[in-house]
Amino acid sequence: MRAFVLQALRFLGVGGVSYVVDTGLFNLLLLADVESVTAKTLSTAVAIVVSYVGNRWFTFRASSAVATRGEAARQVVSFLAVNLVAGAIGIGCLWASRTLLGFESALADNIAANVVGVGLGMVVRFVLYRAVVFRSARVVAPDGAAPVAVPESEPMVTAERAA
Repeated sequence: MRAFVLQALRFLGVGGVSYVVDTGLFNLLLLADVESVTAKTLSTAVAIVVSYVGNRWFTFRASSAVATRGEAARQVVSFLAVNLVAGAIGIGCLWASRTLLGFESALADNIAANVVGVGLGMVVRFVLYRAVVFRSARVVAPDGAAPVAVPESEPMVTAERAA
């Protein structure tokens, strides 16, 4: 439980930095008269890069540090897929606010994209990062029994390295 709480706090810290990058760039682009959905798309893309670096090397470093080249490539692809889904949630909230509800102020844009959208996206990201992107390595028991998860606090061994 302690490892989970520590991991969740690290995730929130990385997410906080990514959030500042995302909202800061979004608002700078709005001030530069960039259309809001385009601005959110660009700011989300930059925040995804910041988030990947922070989560790979800080939040989920135990599962990333021992990743093989193939595993690292899988992490990048799955990370991008998860973030496309989560980023689409924020952009979709902004689109719905503007198009369906008719709210067009900068305040409404920020609430839709950076409060509602980011909040929903954060939950999706944490669950999918743990389950799919930075999942714990599995070690196959010598007798062919079911794989056993390696706790985050212990060194990780991939099945390939265990053999």
